[in-house]
Amino acid sequence: GDLALTLYWKISDSTPPPSTKEDYRFVSHPIPERDFRLFTHLIDANFGKAADDDALELPAAYWKPGDLIITKRAMPIPSGMAAGPYWLSIGMYEMGSLKRLPLTDGRSGLSAEELRVGPIKVVGQAPSPSHSLDATFEGVLGLTGFEFARPLLGAGDTLRVSLYWRTMKKVTVDYKVFVHVLDGDGKLIAQHDGEALNGLYPFPQWEQSEEIRDDHNIRLPAEAVGQKLRIVAGIYDPATIQRLRLPDGRDSIDLGEFSLR
Repeated sequence: GDLALTLYWKISDSTPPPSTKEDYRFVSHPIPERDFRLFTHLIDANFGKAADDDALELPAAYWKPGDLIITKRAMPIPSGMAAGPYWLSIGMYEMGSLKRLPLTDGRSGLSAEELRVGPIKVVGQAPSPSHSLDATFEGVLGLTGFEFARPLLGAGDTLRVSLYWRTMKKVTVDYKVFVHVLDGDGKLIAQHDGEALNGLYPFPQWEQSEEIRDDHNIRLPAEAVGQKLRIVAGIYDPATIQRLRLPDGRDSIDLGEFSLR
C-alpha cells in the first residue's frame, strides 16, 4: 500500500516571531534562485531508511512571499516490510549539490536538517525471531525470541542483540531493558541498558499484545579477548532499579554464549 501525505508550506522572506503553535521553517532567505527537492523518508528505530519518496521538485522561480503551497504525496510501502513503529523524516535539499536546508523551530530556534514525525505504525505479520522463547516477566511483558550473530567478534566490535517483545497487558511503567555480557565467572564486562527502541517508542506507548523487535548494540572490550562470553537480558523499573522476574524467580534470561577473538 501507500502512505498518503499532505504537507502545507508557506513561503516567507523573513523569520516571523515565535508562535505558540508548532512552527517549523526551512531557512533560505531571501527567496532563492536555486531549485529544491522535497524528501520524505520512513525510518525505523535504528534510523535505517525503510521507504522514501524524493520525487517532488520545488522550483524556486515560482515562489512568492506569502504563498501557501500544498503538496500531496503517496509514499509506496514495500511489500514484506516488517510490522512495527516507524518515523517520518521530512526535509528539503538543493538540486545539484544535494545540500539539505536547515530547519528551524519557530519557538526554540533549534536547528536541524529534517522534521521527524511519529511513530507511525505499520501493520502486518509479527516479526519472527531466529530463536523462539516463551518467557514472561511478571505477566507484563513477554520475550518471544531473540537473535544475535555469532561471527568471529574482536575487541572493539559491536554486538547487536535483537529482542522480540510482546505486551501481555497495557504497560504503564516506562521499563528499561538491559542486555549484559558476562565472562566465565559471571562478571559484567559490557552492557546496554535503555528504553525500548532507543527511547523512541517506550513501552507505555505500546498497545496490548503488540509484538516488536528491539535492537541493542554493545561494544565489546579488549580485556575479554579469548574468553567465552554469555549474554543475559531482562527488564527493570528505572525508578526503583527493581528487576521484573520470570515465573521461576530468575530476574534475567540466558540468551547463549559466544567467543571473542
